[in-house]
Amino acid sequence: MGFASSAFAGAWPPKRAHAVSFGGFAPESGSMYRNRRAELYGELRNALEPKRRAREMLKLPAERWPPKKRFLSIPPDDAKLREELAVLPKSYDGDGRLRLPPKSRSPGGDRREPTVRELLGGRSHDRADALVLALYA
Repeated sequence: MGFASSAFAGAWPPKRAHAVSFGGFAPESGSMYRNRRAELYGELRNALEPKRRAREMLKLPAERWPPKKRFLSIPPDDAKLREELAVLPKSYDGDGRLRLPPKSRSPGGDRREPTVRELLGGRSHDRADALVLALYA
């Protein structure tokens, strides 16, 4: 379970904290995502992928950008965050829903698929989870 607060999104004081069950159902997206965790990481992926209009706008000087236009990017010097996001494959389950590898091994869990912790050499992916929760807030 994670918590997202509007404080991470720049609002202070925070309006409220949201409990986020990463393994819970993803109600807002119907059947596009296997669970809430896959939904949040899928939406982060969508926010980070530059669209054609955005790429064209970035060629212009900042003063010519439309008002209230926002972009999301990852700091270039945060190698750990980039690594945590890079190990997450874009894969789908048998029903065509976006799914992610498990965060850690559960007792009796499937040993064929590596966990995110294993993909990161035993390290947790706290930075990536924090970014996802901040975007959700």
